[in-house]
Amino acid sequence: MTGLQDQLPYETNSNLVLTLADHISFAIERSRRGIYVRMPAIYELEMNYPLETEIGRKFVAAIRRTFKVKLPKGEIQGIAMHFINARDRSLEENGSALEDHFEEILEQTTRIIEETMGLCVRRDTFNYARFATHLRYLLQRVFEEKHIDSSNIRMYLSIQEEYPRVSACVDEIARHYQDSWSIELTEEEKLYLIMHINRVCSKESI
Repeated sequence: MTGLQDQLPYETNSNLVLTLADHISFAIERSRRGIYVRMPAIYELEMNYPLETEIGRKFVAAIRRTFKVKLPKGEIQGIAMHFINARDRSLEENGSALEDHFEEILEQTTRIIEETMGLCVRRDTFNYARFATHLRYLLQRVFEEKHIDSSNIRMYLSIQEEYPRVSACVDEIARHYQDSWSIELTEEEKLYLIMHINRVCSKESI
């Protein structure tokens, strides 16, 4: 595991080895018994945590080679989450600029959505929790200067045209981030914000 862990740009919790070994042991046992635990879609996790997802993928491949057990694709996410959780606990213990200000940024972002989209955001729903999680991942990348910046400019322009009101909302959020926090969002990051905000607004509440 050390070789894979060295690919990550942060230290992990000392309990990671034990919790991960326990998870893999049960995953192998479930697979051999034909018991499969349904996992959420891996796309969003891969978008936000590509390194951890790739490590999860390598673990699943290594388990297949070593133990002759084919784990379901969802176990990639399960293993990746162990690394993510180990890192997050460390960040909370050490403190960070994001942890210090996230709740404030989240509330400011939510109010901008309410004002520009003309709706009342419910903060006690699953959709809002999912939105908040996405925003935390996005801001974490920005604070660590690991921006997403791929070749999706055509998709961004297309989404802008398809959802002009949501796009204007995201532009307002981006301006606020720049003015208040010196946070600059790339077009790729704006694209994903548009998609997430559109998803929650289409349900009339976040």
